[in-house]
Amino acid sequence: MSRSPEAGGNRLVADMTIAIRESMRIPILHGLEQLADWTTLADELRREHRAIPAALEAGEAERAAELVEEHIRTAYVRLPTLGLEGEVDAPS
Repeated sequence: MSRSPEAGGNRLVADMTIAIRESMRIPILHGLEQLADWTTLADELRREHRAIPAALEAGEAERAAELVEEHIRTAYVRLPTLGLEGEVDAPS
């Protein structure tokens, strides 16, 4: 399965995904530079990134959507330099 935003064939979703990714690139990189333990976080991110297309391939679209939301929400906890700490509830 392709992991590019264009893979789903929906141009609007692809364009929005690319725009969001680009707008968040610098704040994310800044946050990553300040991490004490990049290796552990990288392993967690890889697991999360693999789980999303796996859920889609299994026909579990709702689960994939939940995984995407959880991934985004936990980013604000993991990388407080994104500037929204306290404004986004992390999953429990």
